[in-house]
Amino acid sequence: MSFWLSLIGYQAVWFAAVIVAGHGLVWPGVLGTLVYALVNRRARATSASISP
Repeated sequence: MSFWLSLIGYQAVWFAAVIVAGHGLVWPGVLGTLVYALVNRRARATSASISP
């Protein structure tokens, strides 16, 4: 994942978590953060194995 995609994904998850928390729901933000972290980690692992 490139730097910009990672940054955009982080900001999207952060805004979604804050908006949903503003409505009194915390768990969707936590789940969104976990999904983002897993996708980001997997993408970094994949790109590290491809790079020379």
